[in-house]
Amino acid sequence: MLERYQIGAKIGSGSFGQVFAAVRKSDNLPVVVKKAKWTLATVPEEILHNSKVAEAGCSGVNTMLDFHVSDDSYYIVFERRPIDLFDYLGKYIPCECEVRKIVRKVVDGLIEMRQKAGLIHLDVKPENILIDSKTDVVELCDLAFCVDDGDEPKSVRIGGTKPYLAPECCYGFCWPRKSIVWTIGMLAYDCLHNDTPWDDYTGQKIEDLKFGAEVSTDAKDFIVTCLRPRASERHDLDCLRLMKWLASDK
Repeated sequence: MLERYQIGAKIGSGSFGQVFAAVRKSDNLPVVVKKAKWTLATVPEEILHNSKVAEAGCSGVNTMLDFHVSDDSYYIVFERRPIDLFDYLGKYIPCECEVRKIVRKVVDGLIEMRQKAGLIHLDVKPENILIDSKTDVVELCDLAFCVDDGDEPKSVRIGGTKPYLAPECCYGFCWPRKSIVWTIGMLAYDCLHNDTPWDDYTGQKIEDLKFGAEVSTDAKDFIVTCLRPRASERHDLDCLRLMKWLASDK
């Protein structure tokens, strides 16, 4: 598989592995190649999730173009996007209107994943959201930490990124359509303030959240609704799209 690509410089690394800029030789398409360690005698979950999403035709996810599994590693090829949301927020200060559009597209992508592929992405964070401001593309990426959709609580491995993980996920279980809502609330807060309200949720009172003076009442209501500590008190994922802040075009 790798012989079909011209591999360039490393552009990212972490606990997940390494990411390299590359070009597909057949048509000069800019891509990225992700390399991750793998020693189990099974197909990596990230490949299974990406295959499922690609087969379902989910438009809000960066599509896997190719993959290869070796004895100790696996490789996945994706179309390259200009920037991720983490770096975007480091370079620009988006207004609330732009933040709302980004969050709306993320929510739409998550709903589409749930409806078409039956998966919930549990590691949504700025680093896992790709942006192309010229085309208004907003895509989810890194599907290693997903769970099957459903109304009942599910056991999950303790992974993902604090403080984006819902409190229940830190104890090894989740309600898929509600645990992701906490993550969306953290994402909206982070985009509006360029920081999260805390590094680790340990029972802080949601009513004590501090908001910038320029943040609208609708945005505050949206975030507070998402960040209810009890999963049973949060909206379902699909209901978020109907909340006033996301529904507004102002």
